[in-house]
Amino acid sequence: MERELKSVPGVATFAGGCFWCMAPPFLNHPGVAEVISGYTGGHLENPSY
Repeated sequence: MERELKSVPGVATFAGGCFWCMAPPFLNHPGVAEVISGYTGGHLENPSY
């Protein structure tokens, strides 16, 4: 009996020194639907830094 494999979207989080250096390697990677840059941690909803 063969089983049908289904693609399940997932989330991966990577940390780096600069937004512009981290996004390009993932933008052209097969299977990546979206790349979002941002800050992690902190407590402010809209930080000014």
